[in-house]
Amino acid sequence: GGAGGVELALAVDHRLKQERQQQQQQRAGSEATPGSDMVMLFCRGSILADHTHAAAAALRSICLSRGIELHEQSNVTAVEAGRLMTDDGGWHAFDECLWCTQAAAANWIKQTGLPTDDRGFLLINEYLQSAGGPAEVFACGDVATSTTHPRPKAGVYAVRQGPPLTATLRAYLSGQPLQPFTPQSRALALISTGD
Repeated sequence: GGAGGVELALAVDHRLKQERQQQQQQRAGSEATPGSDMVMLFCRGSILADHTHAAAAALRSICLSRGIELHEQSNVTAVEAGRLMTDDGGWHAFDECLWCTQAAAANWIKQTGLPTDDRGFLLINEYLQSAGGPAEVFACGDVATSTTHPRPKAGVYAVRQGPPLTATLRAYLSGQPLQPFTPQSRALALISTGD
């Protein structure tokens, strides 16, 4: 139900409709009955829960207008060949199943013994330095969670941490005071509708 899942559902739907149209044009005059395609999007929560209400409503409307079957508040609990089960006990048949998940921390981070958040991401302070760990450990991007300025795991935030991390490492190695980094509080979100 995040931006990636919504984009994937819309892109697949667009492509399937294009291919179905091409097949129908190639079969013009034949008695072959065209098939149908159904794209379903299962969301553990609400669609685009981390975006504005207006953005979520707009993308929900686009999905529904294109015939994408939305299953919000519907956690997938089991997957078998050709079908999946949701937490309401319902089974849903599929030909192909594509997963689009949120960021997950690598297991090795927790194994280091460094402080992590409840999802396993390295905790950092405003200097991009391990929060509560050794002073010489620094991190940025999706591997880390800031204790002072938490942000979503999104490239738009991660890419801007490189230059401040470079400056911080140089200051640390030369014995200079570290400068705090404050990431932007908002970011532009571009979500493709597949067409």
